[in-house]
Amino acid sequence: MRLISKFHDYYDSVMGIGIDETITYVRESIEYKENIIEKYFSENLLFNNNILNVNCGVILFCGKIYPFLKLTYTNPKNSYDKREICAYSTNEVRNFLFKNEIDLSLLDRYGRRWRGLNFNIKDIDKFFTLRGFEIPYDVFFKYNVPVISVEYPNADYITTLNPRLKNFNFYIVKDTYSAFQEISMFLSGVLGVNSPKIVVISDKYMRDKKGFDNMSFKTLAPGKKYNRRNK
Repeated sequence: MRLISKFHDYYDSVMGIGIDETITYVRESIEYKENIIEKYFSENLLFNNNILNVNCGVILFCGKIYPFLKLTYTNPKNSYDKREICAYSTNEVRNFLFKNEIDLSLLDRYGRRWRGLNFNIKDIDKFFTLRGFEIPYDVFFKYNVPVISVEYPNADYITTLNPRLKNFNFYIVKDTYSAFQEISMFLSGVLGVNSPKIVVISDKYMRDKKGFDNMSFKTLAPGKKYNRRNK
Protein backbone atom coordinates (compact mmCIF):
# COMPACT_ATOMS: atom_id res chain seq x y z
CA MET A 1 0.00 0.00 0.00
CA ARG A 2 1.32 3.41 -1.00
CA LEU A 3 0.59 6.31 1.38
CA ILE A 4 -0.13 9.90 0.46
CA SER A 5 -0.35 11.89 3.68
CA LYS A 6 0.76 15.12 5.34
CA PHE A 7 1.31 13.42 8.70
CA HIS A 8 3.06 10.35 10.07
CA ASP A 9 1.28 7.54 11.90
CA TYR A 10 2.62 4.65 13.94
CA TYR A 11 2.12 1.98 11.24
CA ASP A 12 3.83 3.90 8.41
CA SER A 13 7.17 2.22 9.09
CA VAL A 14 5.85 -1.01 7.52
CA MET A 15 6.36 0.60 4.11
CA GLY A 16 10.09 0.07 4.61
CA ILE A 17 9.54 -3.68 4.22
CA GLY A 18 7.93 -3.27 0.81
CA ILE A 19 4.69 -1.93 -0.61
CA ASP A 20 2.01 -2.91 -3.09
CA GLU A 21 1.97 0.00 -5.54
CA THR A 22 -1.44 -1.02 -6.90
CA ILE A 23 -3.10 0.23 -3.68
CA THR A 24 -2.97 3.90 -2.69
CA TYR A 25 -4.23 5.34 0.58
CA VAL A 26 -4.85 9.10 0.37
CA ARG A 27 -4.86 9.78 4.10
CA GLU A 28 -6.39 13.24 4.39
CA SER A 29 -7.89 14.12 7.78
CA ILE A 30 -11.27 15.87 7.65
CA GLU A 31 -13.18 16.92 10.76
CA TYR A 32 -16.93 17.25 11.33
CA LYS A 33 -18.74 18.42 14.45
CA GLU A 34 -21.39 15.72 14.40
CA ASN A 35 -22.09 12.18 15.56
CA ILE A 36 -22.18 9.84 12.58
CA ILE A 37 -22.37 6.55 14.51
CA GLU A 38 -25.37 7.05 16.79
CA LYS A 39 -27.24 4.08 15.33
CA TYR A 40 -24.27 1.76 15.98
CA PHE A 41 -23.08 2.99 19.37
CA SER A 42 -24.90 5.15 21.92
CA GLU A 43 -22.94 4.61 25.14
CA ASN A 44 -21.63 7.77 26.81
CA LEU A 45 -19.32 7.74 29.80
CA LEU A 46 -18.08 11.17 30.90
CA PHE A 47 -16.60 12.23 34.22
CA ASN A 48 -14.80 15.25 35.57
CA ASN A 49 -13.41 16.43 38.90
CA ASN A 50 -10.27 18.23 40.05
CA ILE A 51 -7.87 15.36 39.42
CA LEU A 52 -9.45 13.17 36.76
CA ASN A 53 -11.16 13.98 33.49
CA VAL A 54 -12.73 11.21 31.40
CA ASN A 55 -13.99 11.60 27.85
CA CYS A 56 -15.13 8.81 25.59
CA GLY A 57 -15.20 7.99 21.93
CA VAL A 58 -14.87 5.23 19.34
CA ILE A 59 -12.53 4.26 16.55
CA LEU A 60 -14.17 2.72 13.48
CA PHE A 61 -11.40 0.64 11.95
CA CYS A 62 -11.85 -1.45 8.81
CA GLY A 63 -15.41 -2.55 9.54
CA LYS A 64 -15.12 -2.90 13.33
CA ILE A 65 -15.78 -0.67 16.33
CA TYR A 66 -13.38 0.04 19.19
CA PRO A 67 -14.72 2.17 22.08
CA PHE A 68 -12.12 4.04 24.12
CA LEU A 69 -11.93 6.17 27.25
CA LYS A 70 -9.53 9.10 27.26
CA LEU A 71 -8.38 9.62 30.84
CA THR A 72 -6.45 12.73 31.89
CA TYR A 73 -4.94 12.86 35.37
CA THR A 74 -3.86 16.18 36.91
CA ASN A 75 -1.47 16.01 39.83
CA PRO A 76 -3.18 17.88 42.72
CA LYS A 77 0.25 19.09 43.88
CA ASN A 78 1.29 20.34 40.45
CA SER A 79 -1.36 21.41 37.93
CA TYR A 80 1.24 21.32 35.13
CA ASP A 81 1.78 17.60 35.71
CA LYS A 82 -0.79 15.94 33.46
CA ARG A 83 -0.85 12.32 32.33
CA GLU A 84 -3.15 10.99 29.62
CA ILE A 85 -4.08 7.66 28.08
CA CYS A 86 -6.66 6.24 25.68
CA ALA A 87 -7.86 2.98 27.22
CA TYR A 88 -9.61 0.21 25.28
CA SER A 89 -10.38 -2.15 28.17
CA THR A 90 -11.34 -2.11 31.84
CA ASN A 91 -7.92 -3.47 32.80
CA GLU A 92 -6.19 -0.56 31.09
CA VAL A 93 -8.39 1.86 33.06
CA ARG A 94 -7.60 0.03 36.31
CA ASN A 95 -3.87 0.12 35.61
CA PHE A 96 -3.93 3.85 34.87
CA LEU A 97 -5.85 4.60 38.07
CA PHE A 98 -3.57 2.36 40.13
CA LYS A 99 -0.40 3.86 38.62
CA ASN A 100 -1.58 7.36 39.53
CA GLU A 101 -2.87 6.28 42.97
CA ILE A 102 -6.49 7.20 42.20
CA ASP A 103 -9.04 5.51 44.47
CA LEU A 104 -11.98 4.46 42.27
CA SER A 105 -14.28 4.22 45.29
CA LEU A 106 -13.74 7.92 45.99
CA LEU A 107 -14.58 8.70 42.39
CA ASP A 108 -17.84 6.77 42.73
CA ARG A 109 -18.71 8.80 45.79
CA TYR A 110 -17.68 12.28 44.71
CA GLY A 111 -17.76 12.00 40.93
CA ARG A 112 -20.22 14.05 38.95
CA ARG A 113 -23.09 12.17 37.38
CA TRP A 114 -23.53 12.63 33.64
CA ARG A 115 -26.53 11.40 31.63
CA GLY A 116 -27.54 9.03 34.42
CA LEU A 117 -24.17 7.24 34.57
CA ASN A 118 -21.66 6.99 37.41
CA PHE A 119 -18.01 6.40 36.65
CA ASN A 120 -17.58 2.93 38.11
CA ILE A 121 -16.27 -0.46 37.06
CA LYS A 122 -19.70 -1.81 36.12
CA ASP A 123 -20.31 1.05 33.69
CA ILE A 124 -16.79 0.75 32.32
CA ASP A 125 -17.31 -2.96 31.58
CA LYS A 126 -20.57 -2.14 29.81
CA PHE A 127 -18.90 0.58 27.77
CA PHE A 128 -16.28 -1.80 26.36
CA THR A 129 -18.76 -4.59 25.56
CA LEU A 130 -18.77 -3.91 21.80
CA ARG A 131 -14.99 -3.79 21.37
CA GLY A 132 -14.03 -5.46 18.08
CA PHE A 133 -17.63 -6.00 16.93
CA GLU A 134 -18.35 -5.71 13.22
CA ILE A 135 -20.65 -2.92 12.07
CA PRO A 136 -22.34 -2.34 8.68
CA TYR A 137 -20.01 -0.97 6.02
CA ASP A 138 -22.36 1.81 4.95
CA VAL A 139 -20.58 4.48 7.02
CA PHE A 140 -17.24 3.49 5.44
CA PHE A 141 -18.77 3.52 1.95
CA LYS A 142 -20.38 6.91 2.59
CA TYR A 143 -17.06 8.61 3.32
CA ASN A 144 -14.85 6.19 1.35
CA VAL A 145 -12.34 5.83 4.20
CA PRO A 146 -11.06 2.85 6.23
CA VAL A 147 -10.71 4.70 9.57
CA ILE A 148 -12.98 7.13 11.44
CA SER A 149 -12.78 8.50 14.98
CA VAL A 150 -15.66 9.97 16.97
CA GLU A 151 -14.93 11.81 20.23
CA TYR A 152 -17.32 13.24 22.82
CA PRO A 153 -15.32 15.95 24.62
CA ASN A 154 -17.61 17.83 27.01
CA ALA A 155 -20.61 16.13 25.40
CA ASP A 156 -19.81 17.66 21.97
CA TYR A 157 -19.20 15.34 19.04
CA ILE A 158 -16.10 15.53 16.86
CA THR A 159 -15.87 13.14 13.92
CA THR A 160 -12.57 12.81 12.08
CA LEU A 161 -12.05 10.93 8.82
CA ASN A 162 -8.60 9.34 8.54
CA PRO A 163 -7.42 10.39 12.02
CA ARG A 164 -3.88 9.97 13.34
CA LEU A 165 -4.30 6.70 15.24
CA LYS A 166 -1.12 7.29 17.22
CA ASN A 167 -2.94 10.08 19.08
CA PHE A 168 -5.45 7.50 20.31
CA ASN A 169 -2.85 4.91 21.44
CA PHE A 170 -4.37 2.53 18.88
CA TYR A 171 -1.15 0.49 18.85
CA ILE A 172 -2.60 -1.04 22.03
CA VAL A 173 -5.29 -2.62 19.84
CA LYS A 174 -3.45 -3.24 16.57
CA ASP A 175 0.29 -3.66 16.23
CA THR A 176 2.17 -1.85 13.48
CA TYR A 177 2.03 -4.63 10.89
CA SER A 178 -1.59 -5.63 11.57
CA ALA A 179 -2.84 -2.05 11.26
CA PHE A 180 -1.04 -1.53 7.94
CA GLN A 181 -2.18 -4.85 6.48
CA GLU A 182 -5.83 -4.49 7.52
CA ILE A 183 -6.09 -0.98 6.11
CA SER A 184 -4.52 -2.16 2.85
CA MET A 185 -6.90 -5.13 2.54
CA PHE A 186 -9.94 -3.02 3.45
CA LEU A 187 -9.07 -0.42 0.82
CA SER A 188 -8.65 -2.98 -1.95
CA GLY A 189 -11.15 -5.65 -0.91
CA VAL A 190 -14.05 -3.60 0.48
CA LEU A 191 -13.76 -0.01 -0.71
CA GLY A 192 -12.33 -1.05 -4.07
CA VAL A 193 -9.63 1.62 -4.14
CA ASN A 194 -7.51 1.42 -7.31
CA SER A 195 -9.63 -1.41 -8.70
CA PRO A 196 -9.50 -1.51 -12.52
CA LYS A 197 -12.57 -0.03 -14.13
CA ILE A 198 -14.79 -2.49 -15.97
CA VAL A 199 -15.50 -1.35 -19.51
CA VAL A 200 -18.95 -2.42 -20.66
CA ILE A 201 -18.98 -3.46 -24.32
CA SER A 202 -22.27 -3.44 -26.15
CA ASP A 203 -23.64 -6.74 -27.48
CA LYS A 204 -23.58 -5.38 -31.04
CA TYR A 205 -19.89 -4.43 -30.84
CA MET A 206 -18.96 -7.77 -29.28
CA ARG A 207 -20.94 -9.62 -31.98
CA ASP A 208 -19.20 -7.76 -34.81
CA LYS A 209 -15.80 -8.15 -33.14
CA LYS A 210 -16.20 -11.94 -33.15
CA GLY A 211 -17.14 -12.04 -36.84
CA PHE A 212 -20.91 -12.39 -36.55
CA ASP A 213 -23.64 -10.15 -37.89
CA ASN A 214 -27.31 -9.42 -37.21
CA MET A 215 -28.43 -12.63 -38.98
CA SER A 216 -25.96 -15.05 -37.34
CA PHE A 217 -28.34 -16.35 -34.69
CA LYS A 218 -31.63 -16.10 -36.56
CA THR A 219 -33.54 -18.97 -38.19
CA LEU A 220 -34.58 -18.33 -41.79
CA ALA A 221 -37.93 -19.37 -43.15
CA PRO A 222 -37.93 -22.74 -44.96
CA GLY A 223 -36.63 -22.49 -48.54
CA LYS A 224 -34.83 -19.14 -48.02
CA LYS A 225 -31.12 -18.66 -48.17
CA TYR A 226 -29.04 -15.91 -46.60
CA ASN A 227 -26.02 -14.48 -48.42
CA ARG A 228 -23.42 -13.05 -46.03
CA ARG A 229 -22.01 -9.75 -47.26
CA ASN A 230 -19.09 -7.87 -45.93
CA LYS A 231 -19.97 -4.35 -44.85
